[in-house]
Amino acid sequence: MSVLGVFGLNLRRLCEARQISYAQAARDLGQGKVQFQRMLRGESFPKPNLLQHICRYFSTDARILTEAWPFATEIQHPINQLPIQRAIDYAIPVQDYMPAHSELKDGLYQVWRMSFAYPGRVARILYRVHTSQGARLVKYFDQLELCPHLIAARQGVASRAPRAREVRGFVLSAPEGHSVIMFNLPPKQWVSHMFLSAHYNGNDGSLTGVLMFGRKEYAEVNRMSRVVWVPVRPNLTAVIRAGREPVWHDMDTLPEFLRHELSRPIG
Repeated sequence: MSVLGVFGLNLRRLCEARQISYAQAARDLGQGKVQFQRMLRGESFPKPNLLQHICRYFSTDARILTEAWPFATEIQHPINQLPIQRAIDYAIPVQDYMPAHSELKDGLYQVWRMSFAYPGRVARILYRVHTSQGARLVKYFDQLELCPHLIAARQGVASRAPRAREVRGFVLSAPEGHSVIMFNLPPKQWVSHMFLSAHYNGNDGSLTGVLMFGRKEYAEVNRMSRVVWVPVRPNLTAVIRAGREPVWHDMDTLPEFLRHELSRPIG
């Protein structure tokens, strides 16, 4: 299907998902019925300023409007963004927590932390940081080796699909470092917070800090750990090698740099 056809289909889905008539959407967007119907039929594409207006009206972005599946699921089951936007507007009225230049660069990172349940073991997960329309976004996938019981409880066999194991979040940067806020999928919907700053003894882009996992307290299960972010070189060989690395590692098998940082007490 052409971009025009995909856009028209997704625009119809957005109206239906929000239970808004085409006529009402056209009025709210300041468009005539004929022009709006042409967009719905995939015969016309909006100019940039109108496209931006449409994205704001439906609380979505151009990616969802111009790409087919898997983004169709997001259109059919939209998230009500108004409450969270109000909370952000209230808490951050003037501060700029998303500067254009940051120590935490876009790219792929190997993120190391101590296990919450298995003493002496270290978990390694791949995180991706990317900037979209000025927002610093983060994503990783729950590894089946990391918490198979939780993943199985979430959606059964279907949870093995990457989409069901995706965890998303964002970065807020300040003069002293970076807060990485991550949101787990239902039913738990845990929220985790990492505070990172550039490592003082190196120029490879590594960052160190502390991770706090937002969940109830359980006996003999930690909720905090030192954490180390190591950038993966942006070439195919390095990315493939990082993807093949195991999730679990023993502390005594790690390089001295990682052993030192992960074993430091949390102050």
